[in-house]
Amino acid sequence: MKTWDSFYPFVLIEAPGAAYPLINQKLCLAAREFCLRTAAWTAWTDPIQATVTTGEVFDFDIESGAELVKVVRATIGAHPDVLEIPVLTDDREPSVWHQNPHKQCVVHEQGNDEFKLFVRQLGNPVNLLLAFKPMLTATGCGDVLVDRYADKIALGAKALLQMTPGYTFTNPGLAAENKALFEQAIHEAANETFRRRTNKRTAKVPIS
Repeated sequence: MKTWDSFYPFVLIEAPGAAYPLINQKLCLAAREFCLRTAAWTAWTDPIQATVTTGEVFDFDIESGAELVKVVRATIGAHPDVLEIPVLTDDREPSVWHQNPHKQCVVHEQGNDEFKLFVRQLGNPVNLLLAFKPMLTATGCGDVLVDRYADKIALGAKALLQMTPGYTFTNPGLAAENKALFEQAIHEAANETFRRRTNKRTAKVPIS
């Protein structure tokens, strides 16, 4: 995890005199929106071993300061016999899937901090690719957001700061420009992360 001051060089030049707590708040809000709409901050879970085949419930293991956005992908098996399995993201629980030995899936109802696992046979590890966003109380965010998208997220933070009334850096016109650039950056990042996940396998790395 990297702290919000990693973004300061991209923000302070257009918000001189802004208090650091205010900057951190706007950076957190911008990073949350960026992550929610792009799924740019991802990490693989440790292998999960089911003990029953029919909808065993597991809790997500999420690092402090991070909040789950969604389950992006799920795989079962170990290299070289790794298979993709479906991720169902609503409340239509596949109650009859376990009666069909050819069906297996992960079920995660949005907003819940747990998921259900349906597998064909026991003994095969399951891995989930999870997407995160910073919590509102977070003191920072994943390294990838700084390393790849610091200037993009800073656009959103600057727009929020410049729309805040009563400060020397308040500038609605410049805020509108930065907001438009932020929207464009989100669109481009969302397309990039989608292509990266569909064109090649994402590396299994810990949350950072």
